[in-house]
Parts: sequence; C-alpha cells; structure tokens
Amino acid sequence: MNNGFKPNAERVEYGLPSSVVGSSGSVINIFCPAICSQSKMPESPPKSPTPKSPRLLTENTGSNTPETREDASIEAIVRCSTKEVVDQILPSSFFEAPALNVARRLLGQVLVHQHRRARIVEVEAYLGPHDLAAHSSKGRTARTEVMFGPAGRAYVFLVYGMHLCFNVVTRPGSAVLVRAVEPLTGIDERTDGPGRLTRALGITMKHNAVSLQGDTLYLVKGAAVARRKVQRGPRIGVDYAKHWAARPYRLWERENRFVSAR
Repeated sequence: MNNGFKPNAERVEYGLPSSVVGSSGSVINIFCPAICSQSKMPESPPKSPTPKSPRLLTENTGSNTPETREDASIEAIVRCSTKEVVDQILPSSFFEAPALNVARRLLGQVLVHQHRRARIVEVEAYLGPHDLAAHSSKGRTARTEVMFGPAGRAYVFLVYGMHLCFNVVTRPGSAVLVRAVEPLTGIDERTDGPGRLTRALGITMKHNAVSLQGDTLYLVKGAAVARRKVQRGPRIGVDYAKHWAARPYRLWERENRFVSAR
C-alpha cells in the first residue's frame, strides 16, 4: 500500500486529531502520535535577501521542498501520521478467531467505504457448519465458498431478493453479520439494519470476497465498547435453525439509537 501523502490523505482523521495552521492560513487536521512529536523537525533554510512567498504543501503541488519551517513541520508530521494511520486498519489476524469472539471485538470498530464511514453497533455471529443458522451448514457452494476462504474478507449476499447483507469472514465456515452501524461521515440514509447499511455505505455484490485490508472497503480500529454497554440476545430471522435459533449470538451496544432491534 502506498504510504505517500495523497493516496491516504483522507484517512488522517482517524488518529488523535490535532490542528495546524499552515502558512496560507488554512487549518489542517492531522494525526500526531507521540513518535512524531519526538522526531526532529527539519531546520529552516537560511534567510534570503529577497523573501520567497510561503507555499503550503498540498496534494496539488506535491512539493517536497517546503519553503518555511512551519510547512516543513507539517510535512514531517503528515508523513509520519499517514504511516501510523495505515497501521490502524484491522489486519487479517484480527478476524482469525472464533466468530463470537470477533463479533464482540467488532463493536465500536469503524467500517469505511470510500468517503463513507460508520461505527459498528450491532452484529450477529455465525459459528460454522455445525451452526444450523449459518449458510455454511449447507456445505460448500458457489455462494458460501468465500466463508471457507481466508479470514478478513467480505461475504456479501442477497436476501429476500432485494437486500444485501455485509459479513466479515472469520475462521473457515464462520462469519459475522454486521446488522447496524452509527453514521460518522458521508452518510445521509438510515443504517439500522443490514440491508439499510449496505445501501447507505454503497456496498454491492462486487465487494463479495474482497479483502478488507484494501484501499476502498476496510475496517479501522475504533474505541472499544465497554462490557457493561454490550447486550446479547437471539439472532433475528433464523427460526429455521431449531435449537440454534435461541442462542444469544446477536450483540449490540446498549441504548444506541441506531441498533436495528432491541
């Protein structure tokens, strides 16, 4: 993945934000981890008899030779912060665990698709082929093949012939359905339900089986939800799963108004 400024500029806001005023007077919100604050900033160049006009480093200019100490400091911090923020994307190892464990950890994480961002507030765990509510209980088919592949991939399927559901693959045959998200940026539609959130985030069937460590659709580390705020209950719409239907494998953030059902 490219760690340059331009491709990853929109991800900078996911760190601890800090504001810097550039020489042009504009405010730049950046991520500034401790390692950046301790690094040596570039020295200012010798004063010239004829002062040059200050030029702020931007995506358009792509300048690597800032003309002021202020701009050099901004450039150094942005370069450092971009790498740090990229490291915050959840790696495939995050998903290489039992589905119920991954479901619990997914609460509070941030789902990102292009310019749209939303915080996960409701999930359902599907434990594997032995779980009669899981699609994988019917065996390996063209539809479920992705569930038996690498962890950390998207599993998108159509339900009732009209709604798309977004899942993340965990261990072979297992997945976690994202049922509801809390909008953060770029979303104007309702997100309290699996079909609504995929529509609001622009997730389609073309995202089925894609890696969630890519540049377009991915998950970013968010603030964990405290244990006292997590509520559990039966999954929705799985009455066909016999004794598995009543298992408390749906988890949601208590009192969050974006949860699909309570």
